[in-house]
Amino acid sequence: MNAGDKYLYEDILKNQLDVNTMIDKEVLYVSDQNNGSYNGQITFDTSSLSNNGRWAAYNEATMVIPFVISMKSSVNISADAARPTMFSVGIKNGFYQLVDSIQVEYNNTGVVQLTPFTNFYVNYKVLSSFSQDDLTKHGALLGICPDSAGSTTYSAAAVINGDGFRNNEFLTDEKKPLNRPDQVNQGLIQRQADTTADGANGYGTLGMLNAANHTTLGKGYYDDGDAVAAAGKTYSWTVLAVIRLKDVADFFDKLPLVRGASIRLTVNYNSCINNITCGADRIMSLAAASPYVSLSGRTAPVMVGSSAEGAPNGGASLEGTLTVSCGVVNNSLKSGLGLLTQCRLYVPTYQMNPIYLDQIKRMASPPIKTVAYTDIFNKNIVSVASGQPFNELITNGIINPKYVVVTPFVNSTAAGFFANAVGVNVFQSPFDPSPGTTSPQAALTNFNIQVGGSNIFQQDFRYDFESFRNELEELNALNGGKSDGLTSGLISKYMWDNAYRYYVGNVSRRLPADDNRALSISIIGTNATQRPLSLVCFVVYERKVRINMDTSELVA
Repeated sequence: MNAGDKYLYEDILKNQLDVNTMIDKEVLYVSDQNNGSYNGQITFDTSSLSNNGRWAAYNEATMVIPFVISMKSSVNISADAARPTMFSVGIKNGFYQLVDSIQVEYNNTGVVQLTPFTNFYVNYKVLSSFSQDDLTKHGALLGICPDSAGSTTYSAAAVINGDGFRNNEFLTDEKKPLNRPDQVNQGLIQRQADTTADGANGYGTLGMLNAANHTTLGKGYYDDGDAVAAAGKTYSWTVLAVIRLKDVADFFDKLPLVRGASIRLTVNYNSCINNITCGADRIMSLAAASPYVSLSGRTAPVMVGSSAEGAPNGGASLEGTLTVSCGVVNNSLKSGLGLLTQCRLYVPTYQMNPIYLDQIKRMASPPIKTVAYTDIFNKNIVSVASGQPFNELITNGIINPKYVVVTPFVNSTAAGFFANAVGVNVFQSPFDPSPGTTSPQAALTNFNIQVGGSNIFQQDFRYDFESFRNELEELNALNGGKSDGLTSGLISKYMWDNAYRYYVGNVSRRLPADDNRALSISIIGTNATQRPLSLVCFVVYERKVRINMDTSELVA
């Protein structure tokens, strides 16, 4: 039967009666329990939401974090040609870059463990599962717009745009080689436009909104400090970072509506200080002293824009030392700029139609639902020398593994990678987009994953097209990427080649009887680049809990 004819026929048979399953909806929020004191951790407790008799939809819940970035210079940069603008700094791809690790307790039982570098894995999961429509609809809200894959450049010396890997360029460069056709990092520019507004030079030019309006509406905004033109003047950017719980913990994505459940959520977040040395002709480099100071977490979530002439940080007087600091509500340079004075957790709640509530109770006595979700295990391989093979044990025993993700980065901690800084990882640089990307062209060859001592690929993946086509293209994609016209995933082959070289493997294929057996997992391969690589590895594995749908209690 013709598909269109079949649709028309089925439309005739369709029952037109529509009974509301929910008769009321309210979106409630709780503030964090930090009482205005943020020292690297945010804690939420939803006990106040568990006593109202309503059904909570945690798979729709969002955290809102007022995040403040500030910049000051040791010299006067307040002149019109030099002062920072709304585009001078930005957050790396995805507001989830603020999350270093997350712990979840459901009715006082731990269901998600603290795992470092959670933002690395979440970035892969989002890029491999979002569709272009998801990106269009949710990207601006969640701070997601992938960095351009071919605009990364490198210099060990102090140069315009910064040293090391940098993808913060705004201006056209006609000398860019043909194998790097992206002229600027459009992703960074779009994220800055989505999240920060300059009342004087942005929306204000339309005569509709000013800085006060931005605050009232909860829009991110740029503040150029007081009117004093002097060294040490502080410029600040405030962003309301919206993070969906289901993006940072799969437990929330799989959790059904629950009533009376209490959840305690602990978030360890990334915040830091970057010190940047600025010299003549607008050159920038990480400072030799304290280039990266971790206030909490392990990565720098902030990027500093280009210093090329005419770019946001391209003022002629950009010299001395730039200090860039970031934090929740406040930072080490500035306080009192937050749109909110506390973080919030928003949870939609529903009142169910009694007819459907009775159906739940009749499911069984008691009505038990098994919730299967994934958690992550992290293991890092510090350094693999150029051209050298590796054979590394990731875990000597994990139950029900689903897939493995290997994210390669240049090992930049030795002398010579940055102009001055030693001991700084690329994902701690404010010029480098990682961990929103992997390191550019961070290639592995002869790659395989071993589960219980057996290879999961019949032959080691030697060529790029094998790793992309056989594994990355299908993992997390709608319909496994096998249906033309209906799939998902934002990483194209070009993007993978240049900046998103995730090496992944499906390790879930086995008999059900083996799901509860602890399995060892190793990775093997060869560093095919001219630089030493560090590998941040994740094993994604399945966990299960059983929930009494009448009481929302966990049952054995």
